[in-house]
Amino acid sequence: MREYEFRAKSIEPLVGDDQWLYGFGVHVVELSDGGKEYWLYTANGTYQVDPETVGQFTRKTDFKGLKIWEGDIAKQTYHTQTGNVFDGTDFTLDGYHIGEVVITASKGVCIKNPIHYSEDNDRVEVTKQYKSIAGYRCVVIGNVHDNPELLEVQS
Repeated sequence: MREYEFRAKSIEPLVGDDQWLYGFGVHVVELSDGGKEYWLYTANGTYQVDPETVGQFTRKTDFKGLKIWEGDIAKQTYHTQTGNVFDGTDFTLDGYHIGEVVITASKGVCIKNPIHYSEDNDRVEVTKQYKSIAGYRCVVIGNVHDNPELLEVQS
């Protein structure tokens, strides 16, 4: 049976600087006033968490071996050879994409609307697509909750 892992930021201050909690289940409590509370089950107990920060482990790791979570910001490189090697029209394209990691029903683990940086023509653009994650070509550089500035286009 597959085990699911989740992470979220605690509502209550924790000891130390890191407010992230890691656990195995999220429980949503519906309150009588219509509000909701989110609780994360961990090995050390149950904690109330910020619902905006809840993310699931994607079951993938980056090339450094770090777990990739929903809500992470990943940088994924590409190297594409195109053209025809026999007639001398072949060339390579190099660059990278930076974006938020999401899990979709149809495409699996992807980078959503990544910023595309082309090293060949020094072009930067935001794309409206999903790029599949390839762990051996990507590295986690932050997350959307602690490092939203990483998703700003830098020219």
